[in-house]
Amino acid sequence: MKKVSIYILCICIAISTSCKKFLDTDSPSNFTQEYIYANPNEAIKGVYSIYALFNQDAFTSRLSNSFIPNTDVEVGGVSSAPDNSRRDIWSLETTDANGDVRTVWNNAYSAINRANIAVEGIEQSPQASNPDMKQLLGEAKTLRAMWYYWLVNYWGDVPFKLTPTRGGENFYSPRVGRDTILSMLIDDLISVETGMKTAAEVEYGVERVNREFTQGLIARLALCRGGYWLYPDMTMRRKDDYRNYYEIARTYAKKVVYDHGRTLNPSFAAVFDNQSKWIVDSKSDILYEVAFQPGFGDVGWNIGVAVDAGTHNYGSGSTYKPLTPTYAYSFDTLDTRFTKIVAIIKYNSTLTPVPTGNVTSIGIGNWSRLLVPAPFGPTSAKGTGINWPIMRLSDVMLMLAEAENELNNGPSGEAIEMLKTVRKRAFNSEDWTAKVDNYVAGVSTGKEAFLMPSLTKELGSLEENVSVITTLFDGIYLGKKSPKPNKHLLKWVRIHLMELARMIIYPTTFITVIKTTILLSGTAVYSEKPQLNHH
Repeated sequence: MKKVSIYILCICIAISTSCKKFLDTDSPSNFTQEYIYANPNEAIKGVYSIYALFNQDAFTSRLSNSFIPNTDVEVGGVSSAPDNSRRDIWSLETTDANGDVRTVWNNAYSAINRANIAVEGIEQSPQASNPDMKQLLGEAKTLRAMWYYWLVNYWGDVPFKLTPTRGGENFYSPRVGRDTILSMLIDDLISVETGMKTAAEVEYGVERVNREFTQGLIARLALCRGGYWLYPDMTMRRKDDYRNYYEIARTYAKKVVYDHGRTLNPSFAAVFDNQSKWIVDSKSDILYEVAFQPGFGDVGWNIGVAVDAGTHNYGSGSTYKPLTPTYAYSFDTLDTRFTKIVAIIKYNSTLTPVPTGNVTSIGIGNWSRLLVPAPFGPTSAKGTGINWPIMRLSDVMLMLAEAENELNNGPSGEAIEMLKTVRKRAFNSEDWTAKVDNYVAGVSTGKEAFLMPSLTKELGSLEENVSVITTLFDGIYLGKKSPKPNKHLLKWVRIHLMELARMIIYPTTFITVIKTTILLSGTAVYSEKPQLNHH
């Protein structure tokens, strides 16, 4: 009996000790930052959480392609009275109660905060010097810079924070001048791009941020920093150090163009058809595209060739904002890009091609849900799985041309060659003498002649959400001082920039920045003096 009692006592002690150890075990849901960023296999999950915020309505059907229409390129229907929807943005009648504006703002700062967490975790990690960790650091900093770039273009001076937000902090951060923001972002990206991998070396290729894209983004930010801004006295001017930033833009654009063995896809249409077909091409045009799994993403639903619902398996989709007739008629009759960009037909319920209807329903044709490899059924709409391009090689070629033209006070041989290379793809080879060589020679007589209208005609950036690249760079555009920002400014824009989106991959809003800077409640006017603003 005594032996049994001692045995039972031993069991009880053992159970008690085991229970104590079990109860003291950390919950796996309470992973610390040190654990998450201790090695690349875990750290990548933290970085992927930044990408995840692209898969929100704030980006997919708002910021990326339909935030600001009603320009000389696109038109969007508006309500008879403000209703706090995206249509109020289109009619320039937004208030601080607008749900779409608030959603985009909140999503942007959520992405930025996730990036701040990842940056801090990686930089403090004992594995920070690991090549894979350096790549992840570059991705996090580049994604952060992208979101700040978009915020600056829509809101001007904004709260700027490079550390994670923590409880107990003051959440009412002051605005910071956009020049300060852009300068810091440029320096930040320059510090990490040398440790990044090319798209060919990164898993998933251009569906992840890579070295070429980061170099291209440095060039884009530098052109923006070197350009003109609207100041409170309603004049357009740029900082005295603008040439320094054109030099940076030239340096990093050259890296993209020459260092990675990339060439343009000979077919303009194939660039976008590949996306509709879920083909990821990491070797030619695309430098980075937002990736969407089948079942996610709005490309081909709210932008692309219109398809009516029926018994077929392709579901339905349309374009939120049709093209203007003047834009459609601005194409040269021999320009092969017209048939890809301008959709004058749609597909009805039996998939029969029919006219889109009238001059106010000209679609954007770059993407088509009819090309997806596995259609989602008759009732499908969103979730096409079509990726969304952010930057292409042709964008960077034209950035290089712009920088060369500015720094040399006129087009250099390299600038002329970049323009020719991009323009050649628009025309069949038998037309190159007239439409490329002679055309480029005619607009290469001086600085402004080269930019207005030639370079502007050829721009083709998908700044996914904002507009064509060079409009974004300078806020107003390309080294030309403009009239005061009012109806006369918009008239000036129409005169000089009508054909800005000639090679645009989705022809959206070439006066986006002008609209936001001038007309949206004055919030984007430059201010050196910080102002309180809810963060």
